[in-house]
Amino acid sequence: MVEISLRDRPRQGASDSLIDTLRQPLVCGLVRQGVKQGAQAMSGASNRFENRKDAGIQLAERLAGFAAAHPLILALPRGGVPVAFAVAKALDAQLDLLIVRKIGAPGHEEFGIGAVVDGASPQLVLNEDIVRQLAVSQEYIRAETHRQLAEIERRRKAYCGDRPPIEIEGRLVIVVDDGIATGGTMKAALRGIRRNGPARLVLASRSHRHRRSAS
Repeated sequence: MVEISLRDRPRQGASDSLIDTLRQPLVCGLVRQGVKQGAQAMSGASNRFENRKDAGIQLAERLAGFAAAHPLILALPRGGVPVAFAVAKALDAQLDLLIVRKIGAPGHEEFGIGAVVDGASPQLVLNEDIVRQLAVSQEYIRAETHRQLAEIERRRKAYCGDRPPIEIEGRLVIVVDDGIATGGTMKAALRGIRRNGPARLVLASRSHRHRRSAS
């Protein structure tokens, strides 16, 4: 896997999938809201990005070398959507959402023991060490998995209508978020995506801190 964190200006034109996304009112709302919130968050701070859209444009310049491979851009809602939207537009690439729902420990939902990762083939990703330490039952995990899958389905329908997730097997996949805090959600997302067999997986974020590792 290659990790890139934040120059070619965006090219004109967009893929059919991106045009479909443009027509989704709620996704457009996520883009507008994310740009506005990003501008507010960056206002008065020492930062080289004006807002999330600008971060996406600059990030796309670093990712321009992947354009010829016709990548699939996966955006983590909500903050990652305006960043990924700008990247997809610049690379003339397909754009889809990647919804990740945390599974919390029994009685302590804020403490994650795993996550359910959205996609054409949704994946359950668990921290097996923590599951064993806390003696979490399989019944609890099954119940929480079904609950989070239902929430993922609800959110995907709200954001994307009846359009199914795009298959990622054999594709160059670029996962885009607007920043990485603890990294727990992103780790789960990447593990889930890998199980679906992408040809190559790239993580791109507007965070300045980054490292590169072998695919």
